Amino acid sequence: MKLYLLMYLFFAESSKDPLINYLNQLGKEFNKFFPYVNIFLILCLFVFIFGIFLFHSTFVISFASKLTKMVSKKFSKDLEELSLALSKKGNYLGYKWLKEKNEEELTSRKIFEDWMQNVFTQEYFNNVTAFAYFGASILIFIIGLRGIRIFITSETPMLVIFGIMLEFSMLILLAFTQFYTPETLESEKEEKGPIIENLVKEVNKLKGTLGIIEKELEDAKKLVRDAQDSLDNNTDQEFWRVKR
Repeated sequence: MKLYLLMYLFFAESSKDPLINYLNQLGKEFNKFFPYVNIFLILCLFVFIFGIFLFHSTFVISFASKLTKMVSKKFSKDLEELSLALSKKGNYLGYKWLKEKNEEELTSRKIFEDWMQNVFTQEYFNNVTAFAYFGASILIFIIGLRGIRIFITSETPMLVIFGIMLEFSMLILLAFTQFYTPETLESEKEEKGPIIENLVKEVNKLKGTLGIIEKELEDAKKLVRDAQDSLDNNTDQEFWRVKR
């Protein structure tokens, strides 16, 4: 049954089944609108991803913060802080993510690098990875439909291009995120520091306890030896007394 179903789907393009023909016709209708979707993805790739991560454009970052406000107010606020910091209009003392607070030594590249390492990679790295997996799943689904020639056929190339452009955009975003991710995050250092200090303290306590136990063992051994010597002396005295 499964083999029959696979053969049916593989040769679906030449099938006279009205449902298959309807799906293929529907795919052709969708194909007419996807050139505009692909152009939108290309604009998002060059304007937003490259504009923010490569050129650090304050205009693009400010515009993106207004767009993302409808989806995530937290991310919108983070982008707004980055835009103000890059335009040198913000209060640098109020930005906890800036390592260097001296305005004269801060450059656009340094500000963006600190923001990426201390805000974006720590707060949104999992989200970016999830988007990359989402794009990959869409592309696999589209290529799968293209393989069995249902809905997406050789006459609907724009749908395949859409999947490729979507995954390419997500991978570029993931690449920029991974590039700015430090080898060891500051939060991990802060978490590991107290743990190591506590372990050192516990080890020192154990060493002190072991020293006390060793001393008590030595005292116990001495008491045992003294008791044995005393017992031996008493035994000798009783032996000579009985002999006499």
